[in-house]
Amino acid sequence: MDTRPVAAASWDAGESLADHFRALANDAEHLYGYAMRGMAEDWAAGGPTRVACRGYETAPRSAMIQFRLLAGLFRLVLTGEAPELIRFYPCLGGTEPASRAWPVMREVIAAHTDEIHAALAVAPQTNEVGRSAALLAGIFDLVAASGVRHIRLLELGASAGLNLLLDQYAFRADSWHFGPSDSKVQFADAIVGEVQPGSFEIMARAGCDPNPVDATTADGRLLLTSFVWPFELDRH
Repeated sequence: MDTRPVAAASWDAGESLADHFRALANDAEHLYGYAMRGMAEDWAAGGPTRVACRGYETAPRSAMIQFRLLAGLFRLVLTGEAPELIRFYPCLGGTEPASRAWPVMREVIAAHTDEIHAALAVAPQTNEVGRSAALLAGIFDLVAASGVRHIRLLELGASAGLNLLLDQYAFRADSWHFGPSDSKVQFADAIVGEVQPGSFEIMARAGCDPNPVDATTADGRLLLTSFVWPFELDRH
């Protein structure tokens, strides 16, 4: 089966995957910055990165092949198949400098080429609960402007649907708060600027996604975790 996410006609003319990797890496000195620069050089040199990316040579930037690859690599770390990388992943307690990670990553890619290649068929699923702060601010404005306090939430691209649960999260600032104070998800000063908090009730909620994720399963949690950058500890 051809699992390539895009047709060749969608290719950004004149650009290679190495160009895509470099463009997002920029001068970032975090783990993924070093990794993407290493991936770019390795792809151009015909190394294991290029072998793992076979069939995706003409994928456009929007396919985010680099993040699919890095998430696949992270899943190998999370499932214990690449223990040599743990020391570079802060969310797992790693403290080794990110600048030293790429040679080890390259070895893991070379040893798990088929797994990494399969990971490229999985589109990024960044179901970030922090984004619910923007949704809450919008609902506050809607309530203030309309007086409507019974809300139905319908979300496109819901992934695991975590942002549909915003009324179960706790948001707080100096002058206002929202949600149950004992929630396991706490946001402090998540909304910048003036806020007009208003009470409302979510009467119904539903979401859809081409590839929905069940966050209550081990596989679902693994997938979602793998797309959270490992050095962003607050998100983890």
